[in-house]
Amino acid sequence: MNSTWRSLCLPAKVYPVGMAALLLFDLYRGHGTSFFKNIFALVIGTGLLYVLCINGMESVAWILLGLPFFFFVALLALLLLDLSLIDVTHTFQQACGVGTHRMTKAEESCSSC
Repeated sequence: MNSTWRSLCLPAKVYPVGMAALLLFDLYRGHGTSFFKNIFALVIGTGLLYVLCINGMESVAWILLGLPFFFFVALLALLLLDLSLIDVTHTFQQACGVGTHRMTKAEESCSSC
């Protein structure tokens, strides 16, 4: 086992460590079916990364390993923008002195009251 672990390239070592954390979380939450699916993904994913590395494509292995983190950060940023937790338009309006509120006809008729 130790010689097998040593023969793995770094991406193929990082992936099982991250998956082990996910497996422990599945055990803690009591998700048995998810646990077995993740074991399957662990074996297939580590094998894929290992095959990429022995064929001289370690950079591709790193890209495949990093894609989920990239997409997670991108989706989280989009979610924060959508929920207006990052108030870009308000900052722009303050800096430029631009107001974007347009009065509706009901507000216009009420403003003269």
